[in-house]
Amino acid sequence: MINTTFSPDRVFVSMVDRFESSLDLIWYRADNNDYPSNEKPFDEHKDPQEALAEESINLEIAKAARSRELDELKKTKAS
Repeated sequence: MINTTFSPDRVFVSMVDRFESSLDLIWYRADNNDYPSNEKPFDEHKDPQEALAEESINLEIAKAARSRELDELKKTKAS
């Protein structure tokens, strides 16, 4: 009974079906096949935390470049 439950053939077929389903989802969600030209080449030896920190800093710098209307508050009259 345990042999039929944990059958390697059945587990393999199930895994392949799930993988195929995941690939179908990715395929249908993709808009195009264009690779972004501004991306840096992947460095597999770089520390993951350093890469994430660098990306977050770059995002914050990009946000700071935008103008913000509410940064300059209107002065209220004191009565």
